[in-house]
Amino acid sequence: MKSVSKKKIATIAIILCFAFLLTLTILTFTKSRKMTDAESIALHDYSDSLINYFDNFKETEDSEASLYQKELAFAIDYFYYSESKTAITVEELKNFLKDNFNVELNTDTIEEDFNDPLLASKPAIYEDSEQKVHIEPTAPSKRERASIPITKYLEQSVKKKGSTFEVTYEKYVIESAYDALNCLSNQENSEESEEEQQERTSSDNTSKMMSYLKAKSPITAAQDAITPECAKELSEPKSTITIVYRAQNSKLYIEKIIY
Repeated sequence: MKSVSKKKIATIAIILCFAFLLTLTILTFTKSRKMTDAESIALHDYSDSLINYFDNFKETEDSEASLYQKELAFAIDYFYYSESKTAITVEELKNFLKDNFNVELNTDTIEEDFNDPLLASKPAIYEDSEQKVHIEPTAPSKRERASIPITKYLEQSVKKKGSTFEVTYEKYVIESAYDALNCLSNQENSEESEEEQQERTSSDNTSKMMSYLKAKSPITAAQDAITPECAKELSEPKSTITIVYRAQNSKLYIEKIIY
Protein backbone atom coordinates (compact mmCIF):
# COMPACT_ATOMS: atom_id res chain seq x y z
CA MET A 1 0.00 0.00 0.00
CA LYS A 2 2.81 2.33 0.90
CA SER A 3 4.43 1.60 -2.46
CA VAL A 4 1.21 2.47 -4.30
CA SER A 5 0.83 5.71 -2.34
CA LYS A 6 4.35 6.77 -3.22
CA LYS A 7 3.68 6.11 -6.89
CA LYS A 8 0.49 8.15 -6.73
CA ILE A 9 2.29 11.00 -5.01
CA ALA A 10 5.10 10.90 -7.58
CA THR A 11 2.57 10.89 -10.44
CA ILE A 12 0.68 13.84 -8.96
CA ALA A 13 3.95 15.72 -8.43
CA ILE A 14 4.97 15.16 -12.06
CA ILE A 15 1.54 16.32 -13.29
CA LEU A 16 1.67 19.46 -11.13
CA CYS A 17 5.22 20.20 -12.26
CA PHE A 18 4.23 19.77 -15.92
CA ALA A 19 1.18 22.00 -15.43
CA PHE A 20 3.35 24.67 -13.79
CA LEU A 21 5.89 24.58 -16.61
CA LEU A 22 3.15 24.68 -19.25
CA THR A 23 1.50 27.67 -17.57
CA LEU A 24 4.85 29.44 -17.29
CA THR A 25 5.56 28.79 -20.96
CA ILE A 26 2.13 30.10 -22.01
CA LEU A 27 2.51 33.22 -19.86
CA THR A 28 5.99 33.89 -21.23
CA PHE A 29 4.81 33.34 -24.80
CA THR A 30 1.78 35.60 -24.30
CA LYS A 31 3.90 38.30 -22.72
CA SER A 32 6.37 38.19 -25.62
CA ARG A 33 3.50 38.77 -28.05
CA LYS A 34 1.92 41.68 -26.16
CA MET A 35 3.10 45.18 -27.03
CA THR A 36 3.89 47.56 -24.21
CA ASP A 37 2.86 51.22 -24.40
CA ALA A 38 6.51 52.19 -24.88
CA GLU A 39 6.88 49.74 -27.76
CA SER A 40 3.71 51.05 -29.41
CA ILE A 41 4.89 54.65 -29.16
CA ALA A 42 8.36 53.79 -30.52
CA LEU A 43 6.89 51.76 -33.39
CA HIS A 44 4.50 54.49 -34.48
CA ASP A 45 7.07 57.26 -34.08
CA TYR A 46 9.26 55.32 -36.49
CA SER A 47 6.68 53.97 -38.95
CA ASP A 48 4.65 57.18 -39.22
CA SER A 49 7.69 58.97 -40.64
CA LEU A 50 8.00 56.37 -43.43
CA ILE A 51 4.42 55.40 -44.26
CA ASN A 52 4.01 57.89 -47.12
CA TYR A 53 6.73 56.14 -49.12
CA PHE A 54 5.34 52.59 -49.09
CA ASP A 55 4.14 52.98 -52.68
CA ASN A 56 7.71 52.36 -53.77
CA PHE A 57 7.25 48.73 -52.71
CA LYS A 58 4.09 48.09 -54.71
CA GLU A 59 4.13 45.38 -57.33
CA THR A 60 3.13 46.26 -60.87
CA GLU A 61 3.10 44.19 -64.03
CA ASP A 62 5.47 46.51 -65.88
CA SER A 63 7.94 47.01 -63.01
CA GLU A 64 11.17 45.05 -63.02
CA ALA A 65 12.79 46.89 -60.14
CA SER A 66 14.47 44.69 -57.55
CA LEU A 67 13.69 45.04 -53.85
CA TYR A 68 17.04 46.78 -53.42
CA GLN A 69 16.15 49.31 -56.14
CA LYS A 70 12.79 49.89 -54.46
CA GLU A 71 14.64 50.58 -51.22
CA LEU A 72 16.79 53.12 -53.06
CA ALA A 73 13.65 54.77 -54.47
CA PHE A 74 12.16 54.80 -50.97
CA ALA A 75 15.29 56.56 -49.70
CA ILE A 76 15.14 59.17 -52.48
CA ASP A 77 11.54 60.04 -51.61
CA TYR A 78 12.36 60.25 -47.92
CA PHE A 79 15.26 62.64 -48.42
CA TYR A 80 13.30 64.81 -50.86
CA TYR A 81 9.95 65.01 -49.07
CA SER A 82 10.91 64.60 -45.41
CA GLU A 83 14.24 66.44 -45.40
CA SER A 84 13.73 68.74 -48.44
CA LYS A 85 17.03 67.62 -49.95
CA THR A 86 17.76 67.82 -53.67
CA ALA A 87 21.30 66.47 -53.30
CA ILE A 88 22.22 63.38 -51.29
CA THR A 89 25.76 62.25 -50.62
CA VAL A 90 26.70 58.61 -51.08
CA GLU A 91 27.48 58.47 -47.35
CA GLU A 92 23.98 59.72 -46.46
CA LEU A 93 22.40 57.17 -48.77
CA LYS A 94 24.61 54.42 -47.36
CA ASN A 95 23.63 55.27 -43.77
CA PHE A 96 19.93 55.46 -44.61
CA LEU A 97 19.88 52.02 -46.23
CA LYS A 98 21.82 50.50 -43.36
CA ASP A 99 19.73 52.15 -40.64
CA ASN A 100 16.32 51.47 -42.18
CA PHE A 101 16.73 48.24 -44.18
CA ASN A 102 19.93 46.76 -42.77
CA VAL A 103 21.38 46.53 -46.30
CA GLU A 104 24.63 47.83 -47.74
CA LEU A 105 24.78 50.36 -50.55
CA ASN A 106 26.28 48.72 -53.64
CA THR A 107 28.56 51.37 -55.10
CA ASP A 108 29.57 49.04 -57.94
CA THR A 109 26.05 49.07 -59.43
CA ILE A 110 24.86 52.49 -58.30
CA GLU A 111 24.92 54.09 -61.77
CA GLU A 112 23.05 51.16 -63.28
CA ASP A 113 20.53 51.18 -60.43
CA PHE A 114 19.73 54.85 -60.95
CA ASN A 115 18.94 54.16 -64.61
CA ASP A 116 16.10 51.89 -63.51
CA PRO A 117 12.69 53.32 -64.58
CA LEU A 118 11.46 53.49 -60.99
CA LEU A 119 14.39 55.64 -59.88
CA ALA A 120 14.48 57.59 -63.12
CA SER A 121 10.85 58.57 -62.54
CA LYS A 122 11.79 60.52 -59.42
CA PRO A 123 13.97 61.71 -61.29
CA ALA A 124 17.22 60.95 -59.52
CA ILE A 125 20.62 61.25 -61.20
CA TYR A 126 23.84 59.88 -59.78
CA GLU A 127 26.96 62.01 -60.35
CA ASP A 128 30.03 59.86 -59.84
CA SER A 129 32.41 62.84 -59.88
CA GLU A 130 30.57 64.41 -56.96
CA GLN A 131 29.63 61.18 -55.20
CA LYS A 132 26.12 62.58 -54.94
CA VAL A 133 22.59 61.83 -56.08
CA HIS A 134 20.71 64.83 -57.44
CA ILE A 135 16.92 64.96 -57.36
CA GLU A 136 15.19 67.29 -59.79
CA PRO A 137 11.49 66.47 -59.93
CA THR A 138 9.03 68.69 -61.76
CA ALA A 139 6.52 70.14 -59.33
CA PRO A 140 2.93 69.65 -60.53
CA SER A 141 0.86 72.75 -61.25
CA LYS A 142 -2.16 73.75 -59.18
CA ARG A 143 -4.46 72.36 -61.86
CA GLU A 144 -2.58 69.07 -62.03
CA ARG A 145 -2.66 68.66 -58.26
CA ALA A 146 -6.45 68.62 -58.28
CA SER A 147 -6.52 65.38 -60.28
CA ILE A 148 -3.45 63.54 -58.93
CA PRO A 149 -4.59 60.49 -56.91
CA ILE A 150 -3.51 60.58 -53.28
CA THR A 151 -2.62 57.32 -51.53
CA LYS A 152 -3.23 56.78 -47.85
CA TYR A 153 -2.02 53.77 -45.87
CA LEU A 154 -4.00 52.88 -42.75
CA GLU A 155 -2.81 50.44 -40.12
CA GLN A 156 -5.02 47.37 -40.05
CA SER A 157 -3.31 45.08 -37.54
CA VAL A 158 -0.13 44.69 -35.49
CA LYS A 159 1.37 41.37 -34.37
CA LYS A 160 4.32 41.23 -32.04
CA LYS A 161 6.60 38.21 -32.36
CA GLY A 162 9.57 38.45 -30.05
CA SER A 163 11.63 41.38 -31.27
CA THR A 164 9.64 41.88 -34.48
CA PHE A 165 6.42 43.74 -35.20
CA GLU A 166 4.35 42.60 -38.18
CA VAL A 167 2.16 45.51 -39.27
CA THR A 168 -0.43 45.16 -42.03
CA TYR A 169 -1.65 48.29 -43.81
CA GLU A 170 -4.59 48.84 -46.15
CA LYS A 171 -4.02 51.13 -49.10
CA TYR A 172 -6.68 53.68 -50.02
CA VAL A 173 -6.59 55.87 -53.11
CA ILE A 174 -8.41 59.21 -53.12
CA GLU A 175 -8.88 60.26 -56.73
CA SER A 176 -9.45 63.99 -56.14
CA ALA A 177 -7.76 66.32 -53.68
CA TYR A 178 -10.88 68.50 -53.76
CA ASP A 179 -13.02 65.57 -52.66
CA ALA A 180 -10.61 65.10 -49.76
CA LEU A 181 -10.76 68.82 -48.97
CA ASN A 182 -14.56 68.78 -48.85
CA CYS A 183 -14.58 65.69 -46.64
CA LEU A 184 -12.04 67.18 -44.23
CA SER A 185 -13.92 70.47 -44.08
CA ASN A 186 -17.23 68.76 -43.37
CA GLN A 187 -15.62 66.55 -40.77
CA GLU A 188 -13.97 69.40 -38.91
CA ASN A 189 -17.07 71.61 -39.00
CA SER A 190 -19.28 68.84 -37.66
CA GLU A 191 -16.91 68.13 -34.77
CA GLU A 192 -16.21 71.71 -33.71
CA SER A 193 -18.26 74.40 -32.09
CA GLU A 194 -18.41 77.83 -33.74
CA GLU A 195 -15.87 79.15 -31.25
CA GLU A 196 -13.51 76.26 -31.94
CA GLN A 197 -13.81 76.84 -35.69
CA GLN A 198 -12.76 80.48 -35.22
CA GLU A 199 -9.79 79.51 -33.05
CA ARG A 200 -8.63 76.67 -35.30
CA THR A 201 -4.96 77.08 -36.23
CA SER A 202 -3.37 76.74 -39.67
CA SER A 203 -2.05 73.30 -38.72
CA ASP A 204 -5.42 71.57 -39.16
CA ASN A 205 -6.02 69.06 -41.92
CA THR A 206 -8.10 71.36 -44.11
CA SER A 207 -5.29 73.93 -44.14
CA LYS A 208 -2.76 71.24 -45.00
CA MET A 209 -4.84 70.14 -47.97
CA MET A 210 -5.32 73.73 -49.11
CA SER A 211 -1.58 74.30 -48.86
CA TYR A 212 -1.00 71.33 -51.16
CA LEU A 213 -3.62 72.49 -53.68
CA LYS A 214 -2.06 75.95 -53.74
CA ALA A 215 1.32 74.36 -54.56
CA LYS A 216 2.83 75.50 -51.28
CA SER A 217 3.59 72.01 -50.00
CA PRO A 218 4.31 68.54 -51.45
CA ILE A 219 1.89 65.65 -51.82
CA THR A 220 3.03 64.19 -48.49
CA ALA A 221 1.21 67.11 -46.79
CA ALA A 222 -2.00 65.98 -48.50
CA GLN A 223 -1.38 62.37 -47.45
CA ASP A 224 -0.84 63.43 -43.83
CA ALA A 225 -3.99 65.56 -43.91
CA ILE A 226 -6.37 62.77 -44.93
CA THR A 227 -8.00 61.22 -41.89
CA PRO A 228 -8.91 57.53 -41.65
CA GLU A 229 -12.58 58.54 -41.75
CA CYS A 230 -12.19 60.46 -45.01
CA ALA A 231 -10.03 57.75 -46.57
CA LYS A 232 -12.75 55.17 -45.90
CA GLU A 233 -15.52 57.50 -47.05
CA LEU A 234 -13.84 58.31 -50.36
CA SER A 235 -12.26 54.96 -51.22
CA GLU A 236 -12.37 51.24 -50.72
CA PRO A 237 -9.18 49.38 -49.72
CA LYS A 238 -7.21 48.77 -52.93
CA SER A 239 -4.57 46.42 -51.58
CA THR A 240 -2.67 45.46 -48.45
CA ILE A 241 0.99 45.43 -47.57
CA THR A 242 2.68 43.97 -44.50
CA ILE A 243 5.86 45.50 -43.13
CA VAL A 244 7.94 43.54 -40.64
CA TYR A 245 9.87 45.85 -38.32
CA ARG A 246 12.65 44.47 -36.15
CA ALA A 247 13.94 46.01 -32.94
CA GLN A 248 17.70 45.75 -32.56
CA ASN A 249 20.06 47.69 -30.33
CA SER A 250 17.20 49.96 -29.19
CA LYS A 251 16.43 50.87 -32.82
CA LEU A 252 13.91 49.76 -35.41
CA TYR A 253 14.43 48.89 -39.04
CA ILE A 254 12.38 47.33 -41.85
CA GLU A 255 13.27 43.68 -42.06
CA LYS A 256 10.76 42.41 -44.60
CA ILE A 257 8.02 43.59 -46.97
CA ILE A 258 5.16 41.21 -47.69
CA TYR A 259 2.75 42.01 -50.54
